[in-house]
Order: sequence, then structure tokens, then C-alpha cells
Amino acid sequence: ESSNMIHTPGTEHWDKKGSKFNRSVSMAGRSERLLEALDQLERRVAELREDVAALEDEKFALLDTLKQTRESLNTQGISEGESEEISLTLDRLIGRTQVVRIELRFVRSPPQEEALQQVDTIMEELQQELRGNPAQARAQLHACLNACKAHGAEGHADHKFQSLLIGCALEDQKRVRQRLESLAGNYE
Repeated sequence: ESSNMIHTPGTEHWDKKGSKFNRSVSMAGRSERLLEALDQLERRVAELREDVAALEDEKFALLDTLKQTRESLNTQGISEGESEEISLTLDRLIGRTQVVRIELRFVRSPPQEEALQQVDTIMEELQQELRGNPAQARAQLHACLNACKAHGAEGHADHKFQSLLIGCALEDQKRVRQRLESLAGNYE
């Protein structure tokens, strides 16, 4: 054996020719460095996923604010010419925001996909209700938000929404709750 080989029990291996060889310290060191590098990469991937989720939330919040602003133009006492210019600008900003594609894909089973689609439909309807009749829609918003809480919900929980949400992937459940919390913050 060469002088740079150190015998450690359990490090013996056999090559293709059937000869016994020992793993060197340098091989163990390279393996350890590679595992450390992979751990760092895994942390960076997790951070990237969090950043993408935050950007998606920001996109939804921007769209909601732009739509609220557009709907409140009639009550602002603005002249028709100014209102038309502001409306065109808002439409342009809404269009530019809608074409931004931020996507974080999750592996979902077909039942999870279906549950998420139903939850998204309820969320869209809730956003429309909040813009049209905010006083009544706030109660529904809080019922949906309470449905997201496992314990300590304050008030009524929407059990239909809760059963659909439970059918979603865990990552989707977290994102739905964050969207609801964001909506609640915008309409309080």
C-alpha cells in the first residue's frame, strides 16, 4: 500500500478485478466537501422557492390594489377626461402585471389538483365580492381564514372551504392562507 493510504475498518472495497483497496483520506475529504456543497445548494434552492412564493404574493397584491383603484374612480369626483386617462393607465398596469409569469410548481395528485382548482375559484369569487360588497364579504373572508387555522380560530369557519383546503398539497395550503391573510390586511 502507498504511504498516503490509511486503513480504517469498513473502508475496504473491491475493484472490478477482485483486488482489495482502501479508500484514501483524500477521497473521504472530497466526498465530505461535495456533501457540504450539496447542503449549501439545497439551502439556496429553498430560498429561491421562498422568494418566488413572495413574488407571487406581491403580484396578487398589486393586481388587487390596481383593481380596487379602478373601481373607486367613480367615487373620486374626478373629471371625465382625467378619469379616462387614469383608467387607461390602470388598464395598462393591470395588463403588464398579468403577463408576468411567476410559477412555482408542486407535485400534486389529481385529487389535489381538483381541490386546488376549487379553492382558487372560491378565492377569485371572494376577491370579486370584496370589491363589490366589502362589508358582507369580510365575514366570508374571515370564515375562510378561520378554516385555515388548525386551532384557535376566532369565530365561524367555512367547513366546505376547509375540507377543500385539506385536500390540497401542504405547500398550497400555506400559500392560500398567506393570500387570505394578505386580503384581510387590504380590507381591514
